[in-house]
Amino acid sequence: MKPINEIPIEVDFNNSEEDGAVRLHLPCSVESFKKLNIEPKEGLNILVSDGEVTGVGNVTLRDGIWVAKITHKSSSQNDE
Repeated sequence: MKPINEIPIEVDFNNSEEDGAVRLHLPCSVESFKKLNIEPKEGLNILVSDGEVTGVGNVTLRDGIWVAKITHKSSSQNDE
């Protein structure tokens, strides 16, 4: 499924869950959501990036924290 945003939500892939899901409560992620006028909600497909890695993830609420379960990921180094 295609993500709803073309400009990625900023995330930290180094701060991922065991299954690779990225947390969306970090200040950089919250600010990205605000700038794009998007609210996290269950089932939303979003484009995320940390500047080096870009991915598409499905938003879900886990233990009271919004996360994006990554369904596809690519490195900018591989794109060259």
